[in-house]
Amino acid sequence: MAKKATTEPAAGQPAQQVSWHPQEASMLMQLPQELRNQIYSELFHSTQMTHVSGRSIDPSSHLALLRTCKRIHAEVGDSWLKQVEFRFDDLEAMLDTLANIPEEKLALIRHVRVPSKSLKILVADEGKLYLLHAALQLLPGLQLDRLTVVAGDMMVEMEYKTLDFLIKYSDGWKELNFLSPDSRLLGYRHAPVTGRFRYLRKPQPCSWQKQLEDLDGSHTSPSVAVYRAMSAGPVGSTLDPGQRVPFEQNLAEGQTLQEFVGREDPALCSPGELQKEMLVIVKRGKGVDYTQRWDGVSFAGEIREHYKIATWPEIERCHIPDDDWFYTI
Repeated sequence: MAKKATTEPAAGQPAQQVSWHPQEASMLMQLPQELRNQIYSELFHSTQMTHVSGRSIDPSSHLALLRTCKRIHAEVGDSWLKQVEFRFDDLEAMLDTLANIPEEKLALIRHVRVPSKSLKILVADEGKLYLLHAALQLLPGLQLDRLTVVAGDMMVEMEYKTLDFLIKYSDGWKELNFLSPDSRLLGYRHAPVTGRFRYLRKPQPCSWQKQLEDLDGSHTSPSVAVYRAMSAGPVGSTLDPGQRVPFEQNLAEGQTLQEFVGREDPALCSPGELQKEMLVIVKRGKGVDYTQRWDGVSFAGEIREHYKIATWPEIERCHIPDDDWFYTI
């Protein structure tokens, strides 16, 4: 039952009773709807939801706003999914979270941040390693505005391969930000093939630019840009345009690719240069449908090659924890 509040009567006038409701008395609810929507947007755009080991953490507790009253919950609806950034500590946490929500809600998520770790799956009694591009194929309907990948957990050759395969084979994102903690990503020495994971790098970003134009069509104006931090700094410093400079590699006149990768690039790997963070920004072409689909680009070694259209909950039974995985480089 609504409470009653009594106002002071004018001289000679009887007291009047005014209905009062907590929501109506709230300063937030007294604002126009447009201003409330703007407040909701500012709030959730600053929210980062971290998912670790099967549980989610909202350090800001901003999502608690949705539980304050039915009216706010109705006004916000599912719009918060488009605004918050979902952060995952590994690919298993990403799949555990995103592969278990309805596709129509998955399509609303716009920002994801994940490390460039690998996913280990048991196939026919043999352990196989899959990178991020393969994990994304288990999330049909995904259409991110921005996918941020933070490198540093694998050998540099595998970091390069992760980014290379994301550009060549993955969908589900409109813009990809790939953060490398140092400059070795484009400067490491390619050793002779002595293990299954050695991977040949090429001059960048021109090679990735051509790959993307072949995929989306040059008329759609896709782009790949590489930046280096002006000085050593924390992870993410290159996200500030004022803290980075463009970077480009090309073969020298008469230089072969084997000569190019046969030694470390001293401009990137020498003392004082190696510690500078690198950022690669990849943007899909205008008008390109980048929605992740089951029937997307097919390639050898993908998860679907072995499991067809099996979902992550079905495949997860064959997942190998990191502590039980052994391989040699």
